Amino acid sequence: MGKAAYFSYVITLLLIWLEGGFIQAQSCDRGKHWSPEKQTCEKCPVGTYQDNVQDFVPTECKRCPDSTTTFIEGATLKSYCRVDCPLGTEYNFRYHNCSLCPVGEFRNEVVQFCYLCPYGHTTVNSGSSACIKTNSNPPLIQKLNITIALSFNLGPCENINHVTSTVQQNVLFLMRRQRARYPDLCASDNCDNIRVTIQSVCNASEGARAHIDVININDFLFDNKVEHYRNTLSVLLEAFYDMTIIQDTLANPPICDTGQILKLDGECESCQPGQFANGFQCRICAKNEYSAKPVNNFCVKCPPNTKTEKEGSSNSSDCKEDDKTVIIAASTSGAVVLCAVIVIVAVVCWRGCKWC
Repeated sequence: MGKAAYFSYVITLLLIWLEGGFIQAQSCDRGKHWSPEKQTCEKCPVGTYQDNVQDFVPTECKRCPDSTTTFIEGATLKSYCRVDCPLGTEYNFRYHNCSLCPVGEFRNEVVQFCYLCPYGHTTVNSGSSACIKTNSNPPLIQKLNITIALSFNLGPCENINHVTSTVQQNVLFLMRRQRARYPDLCASDNCDNIRVTIQSVCNASEGARAHIDVININDFLFDNKVEHYRNTLSVLLEAFYDMTIIQDTLANPPICDTGQILKLDGECESCQPGQFANGFQCRICAKNEYSAKPVNNFCVKCPPNTKTEKEGSSNSSDCKEDDKTVIIAASTSGAVVLCAVIVIVAVVCWRGCKWC
C-alpha cells in the first residue's frame, strides 16, 4: 500500500468514526447517557443519575452512593438517591426512612416496595420478605380519602396563569405516569376523572405548597409491572417523588398568546378551529357554539333560533335554523352514580421563605 493510499485509508476511517460515534453524541439531556450501541440518548437506569449536560457525554450515568438507590429511570439529581432499604421494608416517602412491611404484605429481592400477599397467603410478622399459605378470607376492598402536602421552590412567579397552568398540568402528568403502571388509579389513560383546582396563588414568591386531595379511591392498587397489589398511599407519594418536573417548568415561565395552551414540554400550542383554550387543554366547542379562529378562550354562541348539529363546529355557517322539533324525553326510575377522583391543588406563595 502506497503512502497516499495509506493516508486516504486512515482519513476515511477517521471520518467514519467521527460521523458514527462522536459527532452524533454531542450532548444528552440531564438524566440520560449516550448509548453507542443504539446511537441515541437513553435514560439512566434505576440506581444511577446524571445531573448535568456535557458536550462530550459519558456512556454511563453516575452511580448513587453506597446503600442508596433511585426509584425512577432518568434521575437528574443526586438527591434522588435515597436509602436502599433491606428486604421486608420499603422506603417511606413521607418520613424518608425505611418502614417495615405490615402484616399481609411482603418485599423480596425482585421488587422495590411492599406488596399485598396474593389471595390465600399472608405473612406471620411485619417486615417479611415472603408470604405463606393461609385459610384467611380475601381482604375487603375499602375506599379511602387521601391528603398529600407537597412543597417546592420557585423563582419569581408574577405570571399567575403560568403557575396555575403548570401546576395543574404537572400534577396530572405525574398521575398519568403512575396510572400507566397502576391502571386503577384513574378511570382512563388521560385521568379525565381527576380535577385539579388551584385554590390560591400569589403575585411573587420563592416557594410554594401544593395540597392534594384524592377522594374515593381503593386502598390497594394493582401494579401491572410486578402483578401484585400495592398500598395506594405509597403509590401516590411515589408519584410526587420526581418534583423536578414542576420545578423546571416553573423556572422560566413562557407566556402563551390568547387561544394557546401551555404543553408539558413548555411550548405554546394553538388550538384548532372548533376548539377553545382552557388553561392547559384545548376543549371542543359545545353544541350550538362555534370557533372559526380560536383566538379567544371561549366559543361563540350561535345566533338566536339557530343551532349546530354536533359539537366542535368551526364556522358560523354551521349554525342552522331551529326546525322546532319537539323531543319528549322519557323519564326513568333508575339512578346512575358516578364516582370521581378529585385532586385539589392549593398553591400558597409567600416572600422570603426559600426552603419551606
